[in-house]
Amino acid sequence: MSIREVFDQSAGNYDADRELLIPCYNDYYSTALDIIPFSRDRELRVLDLGAGTGALARLIAEKFPRAQLQLVDIAPAMLQVAETHFSTNDLARVSFRVMDYVREDFQGPYDLIASSLSIHHLPDEQKQELFNKIYRALVPGGFFVNADQALGESEFAENIFSRAWIRQVKERGVTDATLQATLERMKEDKMSPLSSQFT
Repeated sequence: MSIREVFDQSAGNYDADRELLIPCYNDYYSTALDIIPFSRDRELRVLDLGAGTGALARLIAEKFPRAQLQLVDIAPAMLQVAETHFSTNDLARVSFRVMDYVREDFQGPYDLIASSLSIHHLPDEQKQELFNKIYRALVPGGFFVNADQALGESEFAENIFSRAWIRQVKERGVTDATLQATLERMKEDKMSPLSSQFT
């Protein structure tokens, strides 16, 4: 099954599952939002890569009421769910595009490019190519925020993180079926240590 098919199938439950599977869900997204260095009243051209159901894009739209946002994702069902999360007023400044952002060109330039829980699906070489592509698509002084998973810097560290995550999501009420489905899907992840993504 392709990544697109996996996410099309999970689109209906994606938001509810994320809130259980990310133990620090509110802090996770609010931190990504807080580090964006622009003033609230600035006009921004924003691209959300792998936008999914639009969790991060909705927060950006709320914080920056003059922003124009384009949400792109490989899975049409995810974008259909995303569209339902925006008010009629916000939809006037939000567009949705089914797109493989690795293979297709961005329509830029952008002041802000954001991504959440998407880029870890790419192998290292494609991550680096994408980061270069993002850099070229930003205006001078533009900003990129990537709220994503990373691999521990050592096997020891990764084992500690993995055990802690499983304990935390079970404490939050994740069912065994959801956890097993998540662990199975995560076998397709291509996470990299954070240090390797800065080169």
